Amino acid sequence: MSPIYPRRFPRTKDSNVVNSPKKPVESKSLMGGKISVGIKEKTNWLIRKFISGPANLDVISITGMPGSGKTTLAYKVHTDESVCSHFDLRAWCTVDQEYDEKNLLVKLFNQVTGSDLKFSDEIDVADKLRKQLYAKRYLIVLDDVWDTTTWDDLTRPFPEAEKGSRIILTTQQKDVAFHG
Repeated sequence: MSPIYPRRFPRTKDSNVVNSPKKPVESKSLMGGKISVGIKEKTNWLIRKFISGPANLDVISITGMPGSGKTTLAYKVHTDESVCSHFDLRAWCTVDQEYDEKNLLVKLFNQVTGSDLKFSDEIDVADKLRKQLYAKRYLIVLDDVWDTTTWDDLTRPFPEAEKGSRIILTTQQKDVAFHG
């Protein structure tokens, strides 16, 4: 499995890391035969953190090699019954290595609103998404973020209201996990 790096939003130079800022928690996973050691514990830990964590927007980064269980862990948390009932809105977006910011924001907007809208080039989708998320407790999963520029591009629509919202960011890159 992969280390989990919790962060507060807005990002600061002080990244909080589980247990110790100097030693991220490394978990071992065994994916042969689809057995993952430690995923249940990490899932339960994240669920508790998401439900009883801070009131401000909190970003949790999950890192690891391809196939190490990052997406599986995020999915288990995202679909957990207690998590589903705790958040007003939930959305999942897989970020391609060569992504289109507007298409990703449209995808998130449509998940949040339950619609299938198309937007012209003149429409500021980030602003529309921000308005939908404002004053709501939301959980957004950004799966497979490749670089810090992508992460920076995607942060604008996430309001920092004191509602206990969460973002899960999965990445292979530690610099993305600690970015900010």
